[in-house]
Amino acid sequence: MNATLEKVSYYRLKQIDLNGEVNYTEARKINAQTAVSTVEFFPNPATNNLTVQLPSISEAVTGEISIINQVGQKVYSQQLTNANLQEVSLQAFKSGVYILETVINGSVSRSQFIKN
Repeated sequence: MNATLEKVSYYRLKQIDLNGEVNYTEARKINAQTAVSTVEFFPNPATNNLTVQLPSISEAVTGEISIINQVGQKVYSQQLTNANLQEVSLQAFKSGVYILETVINGSVSRSQFIKN
């Protein structure tokens, strides 16, 4: 899913302390186009290959795809190309649950997938 908002959005956080005191952060501006772009992948569960679909953005893409095992070790890393679809071979991986981590232009996304 690649949703984009047409306008700039603003947010701020409200914190309520245990003593009831309320504090607000400064208002922050969000560039919606980069904030809501998502990474999709398929199939899940996967057997031999995992296809990673990057968001369609007009700017040059820099970053990497990583796979992290259940004990938090990075077991795979690949630099991104400017193609929207990235293929990752899973043939060397044992069956189990993994985390797919993508870093695109500094924005980090993590999702869980199963390797059969």
